[in-house]
Amino acid sequence: MPVLLLVALLLSGCGIFSDVTDSVDDLFDRAPQFDQGTALAYAAASPPSAVASTIAGAQQPISRAPVGDRVYLQYDENLVRVQPGPGGSTVLVDDYANGYRRWAADVSPIFGAQAPTDDDGK
Repeated sequence: MPVLLLVALLLSGCGIFSDVTDSVDDLFDRAPQFDQGTALAYAAASPPSAVASTIAGAQQPISRAPVGDRVYLQYDENLVRVQPGPGGSTVLVDDYANGYRRWAADVSPIFGAQAPTDDDGK
């Protein structure tokens, strides 16, 4: 049993069990002035496509979808929106259900027309 706990701790340190919010928080500066409701905002100095690639490199998304000048990254429990912002990009991270409802016009044609019904976004 202790061996399994050690393996789980090691894997969580590698990002396998961590939340994408942790990765974004490690990569970019928090920018609370750009928060949108429950979505936490971060500032990045690169364009949205490059920022999305950086996030995806740190935490593999289920899906990646460019929509106009924005990029969405879909995760099990989170939805990430990378959009142009001051000095580069603004990264918004929300739980999947809230993010889906907030950005439904962009994501429903890509991730499915039915909005999530529970807190997990599943």
